Amino acid sequence: MVDSPHAWRWHWDWCSPLAPPARGDEEFLAPELAFNATLRMVDASTAELRYDVVDGYYMYRGRGRFSAPEGRIGQARFSTGKVKLDETFQKDVETYRGSVSILIPQVGTTAFFLEVTSQGCSDKGLCYAPTTTLLRVDPAALGAAPALASPAPLGTIAATLHGGSLLAIMPMFLLLGLGLAFTPCVLPMIPMLSSIIVGDRQRGSRLHGLALSATYSLGMAIVYTLSGVAAGLAAALQNGWVLSGFALLMATLSVSMYGLLDLQMPPSIQSRLIVASGK
Repeated sequence: MVDSPHAWRWHWDWCSPLAPPARGDEEFLAPELAFNATLRMVDASTAELRYDVVDGYYMYRGRGRFSAPEGRIGQARFSTGKVKLDETFQKDVETYRGSVSILIPQVGTTAFFLEVTSQGCSDKGLCYAPTTTLLRVDPAALGAAPALASPAPLGTIAATLHGGSLLAIMPMFLLLGLGLAFTPCVLPMIPMLSSIIVGDRQRGSRLHGLALSATYSLGMAIVYTLSGVAAGLAAALQNGWVLSGFALLMATLSVSMYGLLDLQMPPSIQSRLIVASGK
């Protein structure tokens, strides 16, 4: 999205970990702070995207991009900016400073997510890479508080869940689950699962091991899925007393890890489980 290859190399030097550190007087804001984006409904068919640009920073008009479900938005109407010769791109560009208002026509009565891409620079010489954020457009929220920009990865997950399509949700959670499998908290499960699969080599086979691992993994997935759904549907869990109770429970369980508290199932149940697992 950058017109000049020289401009791209110049920006990469700033982003590269090998680049020299900035001088102490050149402290730059994060893009979401330098170009704060909010969105509100002007009327049932028009959304207003507003940028509050910090002093010493400016935005490019020509770098604004909008993406939404097909047919939900029309042509955006930009306010008139100030034309200047940009040394980065070596051409005249239209820029914005201060407050920027962009009117976006929308069609329909249901809420959806608007993907916004923007780019800006600092007067001190730093140009940011194009930044993408998600904003929720809700035609029914007239007069409500503005919707704040969301980080792109989290916003993408929220948009996928809001869409309600299992064909999109299932692959996404499969990828997230695979990523979670490599986190340190899951690593202790690997030797446990391995001992279950290869514990009996005489009866074991690849198909038998696959069935055991799938049973173990699906069992864990079902339990955590049901727990997550219950937590999401139970409004009472948002109560401070309930959250405090869970925090106390977690603290008690952590004490048991240091040997100060012994938590275990009754011996009679343990013996039955041992006999069952031996079969």
